[in-house]
Amino acid sequence: MLLRSAVVLGLSLSLLALGPCSRIPGGRLTGEVASELPNDWSFVDELGTCALETRPSFPHSVTVACYSAGGELYVGAMNGANKRWPKYVLEDTRVRYRAGDRIYELVATRIADETARNRIFRARAGAGGREVAQDLEAPAHYWIFHLGPRS
Repeated sequence: MLLRSAVVLGLSLSLLALGPCSRIPGGRLTGEVASELPNDWSFVDELGTCALETRPSFPHSVTVACYSAGGELYVGAMNGANKRWPKYVLEDTRVRYRAGDRIYELVATRIADETARNRIFRARAGAGGREVAQDLEAPAHYWIFHLGPRS
């Protein structure tokens, strides 16, 4: 029993030391920190999901849907009020974002304006050339965050 507990503890610490694994959150992201940010984030549309690290004082990383709209970078949280990572972002906007093997140090800002939310949501829904109704609206429970440069 003691051996099993030690193995579980060791595996848990290993997962926390690594980034997220699918739906299992992780700790600090590893990879090369980019010295410059892309001028256009459209390349993330082909990735689908990316890793987002929140809470710099005790890193918590998750796998998120990532996408661009107008060359800007966004991540979404379905049922955002019920998830931990969006709450961490609201407490401290500093995040680290991993796309491929590059890490970008950014700030996350929740999009509250309904017009902007709907525009961004439609851009996400229309990725890959899919037809999207112009009156499509973002559900209220879907939180959208813009990721931008740190000042």
